Amino acid sequence: MLDKKMFFIGLFFTLIFTFVLFNFLIDLSELINVLSNVNIFYVLVSLGFYLLSLYFRSKRWVYLLKDQITNSSRSVLPVVIFGYMANNLIPVRIGEFLRSYYLAIRENISTSFVFGTIIIERLMDVIALIIFFSIGALVGSFFNSSDFDDFSNTIPGGKISIIFLSLFPFIFLAVIIIIYNKLSNDKIKHVLDKLLFFTSNKIKFSISNKLIMLLEGVTTILKRNTFIYTLLFSIIIWACEAIMYYIISLGLRLDTFFDSGLEHISIIIVFTSVVNLAGIIPSTAGSWGPFDFFGSITLITLGVSNEVAVAYSLLVHLALWLPPTLLGFVIIILDQKTIKKVIQNFKSRKINYVE
Repeated sequence: MLDKKMFFIGLFFTLIFTFVLFNFLIDLSELINVLSNVNIFYVLVSLGFYLLSLYFRSKRWVYLLKDQITNSSRSVLPVVIFGYMANNLIPVRIGEFLRSYYLAIRENISTSFVFGTIIIERLMDVIALIIFFSIGALVGSFFNSSDFDDFSNTIPGGKISIIFLSLFPFIFLAVIIIIYNKLSNDKIKHVLDKLLFFTSNKIKFSISNKLIMLLEGVTTILKRNTFIYTLLFSIIIWACEAIMYYIISLGLRLDTFFDSGLEHISIIIVFTSVVNLAGIIPSTAGSWGPFDFFGSITLITLGVSNEVAVAYSLLVHLALWLPPTLLGFVIIILDQKTIKKVIQNFKSRKINYVE
């Protein structure tokens, strides 16, 4: 029932964003004209960096799994690709569950442990993307980018507001860590009780417990070398994807909209952050809708023409979607026996709690 509800919520957002994109932002004939003039060579070259990012994703995962997988001679890269294929074809990010089942069955380890590492991956991805957004916004603001200047003039506070918003996530995280280290769980619950005075005791209890669990998880990761190494992997992963996006932008002559190469790079970095953070919004399989809408709006806001912005967003999205989807089918053919077990176990929600 919950999966069906999430599916329809995702479908709603996908239809809304797609409708706005194609009915209010572009002329379809102009969009087709822009896409017909793409230099496909740049797109093909960019795929090498995408595959490299998937390789580093597999290495990051191996690092997080090191306590459970010690002697396996098989790469986890096919499992990562299979998960991406499933996310591209099945709504509600079911691919994350399927790849945790896949690896757990293949290596005979705890499914719950594997899924826990995927949650850490997603958390580190968000942190890395926020870092990228901050870098892109700060570089654009400090180096007198005309498009950033035009954008900053439209918001209250101008550049100061952009700089503050870029640094705010790090300030917020530091404050959370300091508060958690200074206050006991009982004190945190007491503060939350005061703040949530208008809610029922049941809601207060649920929110306070979940917040404390989240704080414990974040601070546990931060206190270990795991955080540093996992964040480093995440930065490398997103750097590879940003390079991919940059190369594709050359195939569409996106550089002609900017005053300098530095401005071009900073805007691609911001684009990378925005479109991938948009994946948090519910959508159908493959994040179609939010990715393309927010990517297009970002570029249009920063000086790119509507049709080129939409064409670029769609082209990047297709380049991200197609390779793992095709490779995923190859993996299914080559490892049919394990995949069959994955599907059966997922349908029955049979979780392996091997210690």
